[in-house]
Amino acid sequence: MFLQLDFLANHTDKIPQVAQWLHDEWGYLRLNSSIEKRITELQNQVNKILPPIHIIAVKGDLPIGVAALKPREM
Repeated sequence: MFLQLDFLANHTDKIPQVAQWLHDEWGYLRLNSSIEKRITELQNQVNKILPPIHIIAVKGDLPIGVAALKPREM
């Protein structure tokens, strides 16, 4: 199996896993944050044109990692 990079918009079934990763890593920066809020946020953001654009790495059907292309960061 090869590692594939693709838009998260093409793998919306992976949003809960990506939301969990983001929450685990950065959740402490957002007061009153929750997995459910992060999932909803990602569902509303996923696209292929306007930032943030999320790119997911998958191997077979297994999500490996994610990156977000943003106009700026913190």
